[in-house]
Parts: sequence; structure tokens; C-alpha cells
Amino acid sequence: MHKNGFRKTAACAVCIICIIALSGCSFFGIHIGKRPPEPSVINVPDDPQTPETPALPEYEHYDSSAFLADCEEMLRLYEGGKTQEAFSMYSKLEDELLKMDELQSVAYIKYSENVNDEYYSDEYDYMDETVVNASDAFFTVCHQMITGASSSDFIDFLDDEKYISEYQDYEPMDAEQLELFSKENDLIRQYYSQADTLMETSCTIGGKEYTFDDVLGDNAYELYNQDSNLYMEVYETCLKKYNALVGETFLELVDVRTKIAASYGYDSYSDYADEKVYKREYSVSDLEIMKEAVKGCGGDIQYFTSVFSDDSDFYYADSADLVSKVGSILKDISPLASESFDYFWNNQLFSIGEESERMDGGYTIYLSKSQMPYIVAKTDGSAQNAITLAHEFGHFTAFHTVPMPYPLLDSGSLDLEETHSQGLQILFTERADSLFKSDTDNIRSYNVMRLLSAVLDGCVLDDWQREVYANPGMTLDEINDRFKRIEIEYGSDDYTGLEYLWCDISHNFESPMYYVSYAVSALGALQIWAVSQKNFDQAVSAWESLIEQGPYAEDYFSVMKTAGLKTFDEPHATEDILEDAVSYLYLAYQDQSFSYFGTNY
Repeated sequence: MHKNGFRKTAACAVCIICIIALSGCSFFGIHIGKRPPEPSVINVPDDPQTPETPALPEYEHYDSSAFLADCEEMLRLYEGGKTQEAFSMYSKLEDELLKMDELQSVAYIKYSENVNDEYYSDEYDYMDETVVNASDAFFTVCHQMITGASSSDFIDFLDDEKYISEYQDYEPMDAEQLELFSKENDLIRQYYSQADTLMETSCTIGGKEYTFDDVLGDNAYELYNQDSNLYMEVYETCLKKYNALVGETFLELVDVRTKIAASYGYDSYSDYADEKVYKREYSVSDLEIMKEAVKGCGGDIQYFTSVFSDDSDFYYADSADLVSKVGSILKDISPLASESFDYFWNNQLFSIGEESERMDGGYTIYLSKSQMPYIVAKTDGSAQNAITLAHEFGHFTAFHTVPMPYPLLDSGSLDLEETHSQGLQILFTERADSLFKSDTDNIRSYNVMRLLSAVLDGCVLDDWQREVYANPGMTLDEINDRFKRIEIEYGSDDYTGLEYLWCDISHNFESPMYYVSYAVSALGALQIWAVSQKNFDQAVSAWESLIEQGPYAEDYFSVMKTAGLKTFDEPHATEDILEDAVSYLYLAYQDQSFSYFGTNY
């Protein structure tokens, strides 16, 4: 993978419309959106044909100079007493910001369709910086208008407490902050350039040169079968060399982000991210309750992660067939999913294909100006691809069902958004017998294992990142040692290269402090799964309750309780959720009919 699907986060002070995402792993991700225009209801045909005109808007290079000049003109008009003209300009600029954000999304979609396309890669980076600067200019002027001598006129025009408070509290970025955010983006781009060379990382052993491709590529088993000790030596040597390369970039990112946090008055970047980037309602002490329970089951989860292999041979169909078959199952699960799939298919709101140059995985992105979600994915027709599509369609359904109340302000709750998607993916596998046939039980167990793994990985990486950002002066060796220690605390064995594995997770470089939301949301999805084992309709009702409350609710705990689900801060809640899933996997493990067991234990 050259770039993962995470949209680069704009300066958090202006991360109003700029944060959109996609998971770097196969089927986990974050996404934002608002309700699209009402669709006409159709039925998916047995043999669907792609319309000639795709829904994706055309991309055009955007010059923001006129927008920046208009921001200054709006302030001049307002301070000159021409309030109605200023308000008309406000509406125009608001629309332009949505257009810029959409163009950035389109550029990323185009890049995702061909990761070798340097034009769209550069255009995405260009639009990323453009949106940051334009958003800051717009919010700075709005801040000046709402805190100036004639603020009452602007307040009356807005007539909305959320916009009023956002503009009043906005802190315009100074030159140093703009430079820091620009430096952060440069370092992220540098990391991805370095990540592109992963398989080319080389070492010389016994006078012969080896690369990572020899131990991770298609022919890796040849070297392992020839000399397993040599295989492990090549693996560890190349991984250590790659760690040193990207590790220097990571150290620079930690330094830059520490300075960004300090510029906003925070002692550490983790505190800044919790409050300014992700706007989490729960505290670090709340998370500790969850983490202690996860440590208690960590060894079991680590074990099942190795036992339940990712076997992509389970099911194959061509891409178009896979989409329609997944859709027919989703439509039978829930009326909300059914309506959303009609809209999705009728408007062809996806780019899904098998081309080798496509970005791996899948993601959902929101086209702000067109007001519609859009799914991008690469597929080879495997079972994992089907699960990915179901996952992404959970996001799609949420964005289609619930309006975005504040287009310029809302970024959504990652914890709720991921529960929407993980919840639908788990319901999907419970109803996918017609698709997976004899492999269905295997795939269900694998899906549960992946959710348990998300809980574990979310806790490990959150603990590690909090320590790193609390101690920004750590050396790379100290960072590696800290990661290894925390992995072992959560039940991992001490195996070759363990301390270096964090450097192959792109979230650590691009979206720090994000990963714990995978853990929080997976606990919600595992509850939906547990309910489905006793009463499938009740599980669907719980998922629909989460969807209908929307991705933008400000009280995560309240939303979960309304859906009849436990929250991770409740006594013994996390233990009970994990024990249900672990017990299920133990029973699955004992069933020797599971064809892919027996190779890793």
C-alpha cells in the first residue's frame, strides 16, 4: 500500500470540513458526512449494468486567490456597514469551502484508482494545503466579525449557537502555526515516499543481497523452506533497517506535533488530540478501565490472532457480481440499509475494481458540495473484500440516513462511526451463507477475531502513543523498547522484530491518537454480534438505533445506552463483552471442520 486511506488532517483549529478518512487496514476506518438528496427508490436488478454517466464530479485545479480576496472583502463590507452584502458574500464563501473540500476528495479518489498517478497525488497534497489556508482565512474573518463592534448583526444573521460559539472561540493561526502544519504534512508525505520503498529494503548476509521482497513477497516460502534461520535473519535485519529509515521521520513528527500542541496551550500532543482533533467526551481514566480488562484477555486475543489466518481463498467472484451479491444480503438485513443501497446503486456512488494499480482496501468518503457519500475499494472477489464492502456500507448508510447539522463544523464521532460500520459487517456475516457457502462458519469466526484484534491493537497503540508524546525527547531505541514492553503487557510473546512492528502502521505517522477509537467501537460491534447470536432482529434494532442517532451525536455514552448497549466505562462491561467473544472462538477452535486451522498452532 502506497498511501492509506486516511485523509490528511488539516490544522485541527480548522478541521471543520477537512477530515475524511479511510482505513489503512482492510476494513476499519473513519468517515464523515451529511444527508444526500432524497433518492428515487429502485430495485437492484439480477444482472446490474453500470450507468454510462458516473456520479463522481469532475476534478479541476482550484485557485484560491479569489476566495482569499473575497474573505477580506466580506470583512470590509461588514465593517463598512454593508451587512447584507457581507452576508451574501458569507453564503458564497461557505459554498466555496465545500467545493474545495469536494475537489480534495475527488483528487484522492482519482489517486486511489491509480496510486502511480503523480498528478492526482500532487493535486491532493495541493488541495490539502489549500483547504487549510482557505478555512483559516474564512474562520479568522468570521471571528473578527463576531467579536468586533458590530457583532450583534452577525449574531442575528447566524441565529445558531453552535456557529456563534465556534466563530467566537476560533483562534486564528499565526505564521508559526501555519508553518508547523505545513511541516507536518511534508513529513507525512516523506513517510509515504519511504513506505513506497519497503519491499526494496535490502541487506547483505553471507555475501548475498536480500530484500524484504524475499521474506514478504510472493516467493517468500521458497527462502523459508530453504533455510528458516536465514529467512528470520533477513526479516529482522531488513525490518530494523526500515525502522531506522522511517523512525527518523517519526521523531521529527513527534517534535513538530509537540510544538503544535504547545502553541495551543497543551502540555502534550495526546491531550491536544483528545480535545481539539477528536473531541472525545471520555477521559484517559475512563479508557484505563477498558484497558485493564483488555490486558486480562490479551493473551487469548493474541493467540486467536495467530490461529485464525487471513485466508483469501474463501470465495471468488468478479467485482460487479460481488457488489450486487453483497447488496442483496445487506438489503435483507435492514430497511435502512436497503434504502441506502438503492441510492448507492442507482447513482453508482462507488469506484470498485480489480486493477493492480488501485489502492488496497476500501474507504467511504463524503463529497461535501454534492452532498453524497462515495465508496472506493479494490477487490479480487475474496471473502475479505465482501466484508470490506459491508463495513464501508455501514458508513454509507449512516451518512445517507442522518443529516449533517453543521456542514462547516461537524467531523463526527469516530467511536460511533466505526460502530456503524463494524456493526453492519458483523450482521452481514451472520446472513451471508448464500455467499460464503461451506466457508461461512470459518469466516464468521475470523470476523469476530478481527474485532477482538481491533480492541487489542487500539489499546496497545494508544498506550504507546501516549507515552511517546508525553516524553517527546525519547530516542528511537527507547521508542522501540517502549512498544515491545507494552505489547508484552497485553499478552504478546517476545518474538523476533516485535519492537519494530509499529513502523509499518501508517496511522502512527498520519493520524496519531486515532487508533483507540477502533477499540471503543469494536466493543460496541461485539455487543451487536453477541445479541445476534440470541435474537438477530434485536441486534438489527440496536444497530438501527445507532444509525438513527447519527455519527454527530456529542454524547457517545448516551447514544450507546439508548441503543441498549453497554459502555466501556461500566464495571465489568468490557470483561463481559470480551469473554463472550473469546468463548465463542474457543468453541470454534475445537471444531476441526474448520479447514484453515492446523497450520499455526
